[in-house]
Amino acid sequence: MQVSQPHYGGLAIWAYSLICRLDKAKQVIENLYFIPKSASIDEVNDKYNKLKQTLDHYIANQNFKAWTETLGDMNE
Repeated sequence: MQVSQPHYGGLAIWAYSLICRLDKAKQVIENLYFIPKSASIDEVNDKYNKLKQTLDHYIANQNFKAWTETLGDMNE
């Protein structure tokens, strides 16, 4: 197996790519002007925002924290 990204950097890139895919899909759906607005659009937007926030939190907090902990282990 060939590794092309560092472990934690690769995880951050993976999570960010999911965010980009979500954003692109949401933008495409929003641009479908010929589809009537649904009553469940608020629920969909809430779920989109929660998922995006969860992925952002994963990158900024969990993944970064795990990476900095490994750096601390290297200094010991």
